[in-house]
Amino acid sequence: MRYLVDSVDSEVAWLGTVERTDNTFKITEIYVPTQEVTTASVNADAEMMSDLIPDLIEEHGEEEALNNIIPNLRAFCHSHHKMKTFWSATDENGINGLANSQFLVSLVLNQDGEVLGRVDIFEPMRITIDNVPLRVDFGADFDDLKKEIKEKVKKATYTPKKPNKFSNS
Repeated sequence: MRYLVDSVDSEVAWLGTVERTDNTFKITEIYVPTQEVTTASVNADAEMMSDLIPDLIEEHGEEEALNNIIPNLRAFCHSHHKMKTFWSATDENGINGLANSQFLVSLVLNQDGEVLGRVDIFEPMRITIDNVPLRVDFGADFDDLKKEIKEKVKKATYTPKKPNKFSNS
């Protein structure tokens, strides 16, 4: 995850599979969905997850994706690029959009090395546990991650409107 945050000159989002053992939540794999990013935003929401599903089926096969990966996509992570780590209104909307019948682990990281984590438990009632203690294990295949970043993380573009004869500019 640190490699992903540091290698993109913008915000970036990803989802992950989570294994839960009692009160320990372990993110086991990360998946980078197709997204448009800027230095201050990323389009991270439930639509991002639904857009990822066909990619997972194509890459891992329908049985593996539907039975093992998608049911365990319970991590929502993203960077705040060079800003502080905090839960923005956009983050809250993304977390609420990914609410499910069990739990969601959420992380915000930045390029200063800060990490903020929380766990939302949705059943039998909504409980948010913020500032959870974190332990990071490194050991990713960076070649695959480099490829995913290049293919799926695109800078958002802005085209200014041309002035018309009725405008003051």
